Amino acid sequence: MAAAVADALRREARLGDTRRARESQQRALELSAPTSTMTRTLLNIDAAACSWTQ
Repeated sequence: MAAAVADALRREARLGDTRRARESQQRALELSAPTSTMTRTLLNIDAAACSWTQ
């Protein structure tokens, strides 16, 4: 799941659609298991990178 979410986020970020990227990140966090620390960490890093580029 993490790879598919990451691919979708990258496509949205390349298109400059940070709103959709943030929505996808939030949804991915909701779907990921609380114990999936690597996935959750990568999603949070991606979210920070998106907000940095705005």
